[in-house]
Amino acid sequence: PFLLQSISLPKLAGLMSMDISTLRAQLMLLKSTSMVKTWNGKGDATEGEFLPAADVVFTIDIDSNTGEEMVTVSESKPARRQDDFLAQHIVKFNQIMRDLAAPPPEQPPAAVPSTRGVPAY
Repeated sequence: PFLLQSISLPKLAGLMSMDISTLRAQLMLLKSTSMVKTWNGKGDATEGEFLPAADVVFTIDIDSNTGEEMVTVSESKPARRQDDFLAQHIVKFNQIMRDLAAPPPEQPPAAVPSTRGVPAY
């Protein structure tokens, strides 16, 4: 959760003590440099789609109510759920511990090699 999810561009420029056009240019530069082309498994290695490389992405849109440019921030990556991963490894670990604690399986006695047909020296 963010403290602010959207803020007007003029207000953000005022908070950062810069003019609106410079802030807009810097935001566009930040947005273009934080995208990574990711291969989607189809076609050659140069094909793919641009995905955000940062955990947070933003858009600059015009608010339909006020007509002001608004910077809207959102999370691009959902929080990773590691509980399934951890549970699978706990189950695997418990199985390994049971296997190690179990007595070794009994093996049939080894066959004694036959001496029949072998000359005695």
